[in-house]
Amino acid sequence: MNDFLKNMKTNEINKFISREILLKIAFFDIWMANDDRTPNNPNLLINPEKDGYYYIYAIDHEGCFNTGNLHRELYTLDYNSSIFAHQSVKRIIGKLSKNKIIIDNVIQDCYFCIENCHRNLNEILSYIPDEWGINVNNYRQLLIYKLFSNDWIQTVKKSFFYHFYNY
Repeated sequence: MNDFLKNMKTNEINKFISREILLKIAFFDIWMANDDRTPNNPNLLINPEKDGYYYIYAIDHEGCFNTGNLHRELYTLDYNSSIFAHQSVKRIIGKLSKNKIIIDNVIQDCYFCIENCHRNLNEILSYIPDEWGINVNNYRQLLIYKLFSNDWIQTVKKSFFYHFYNY
């Protein structure tokens, strides 16, 4: 992605479908404390489709829970550790910050996804292979306490807005 975006011409930026997906990925990373998606390692795939537009996909969530430390207190990503600091992400996001409706919709969608994850947590956890040796019941309690608490979600939202409006 870095080479592709670095050499991208300005008119190609308009070919990105749903630029707000980058905002949702940034929110997701803050919520999941994913410290592996950084400006130097964006872990994003850009797929050029037949229609001439580019689609963005997030990959590699290995660094979630501050690199797997769910048993410790989660901390939010700082600006320089988030994809907000990636020069090309800034170019793609462009002037979305001036469109309150888009930002409100992004936050609403993120809240909906969090609620959906919470509601379907048992099913999500059922996909963890037994051979990983994870105590799913303990993990469930940790996730509920850490990821789905009102305090954490409000902290995530504040961090998201701070990074978004201060880039």
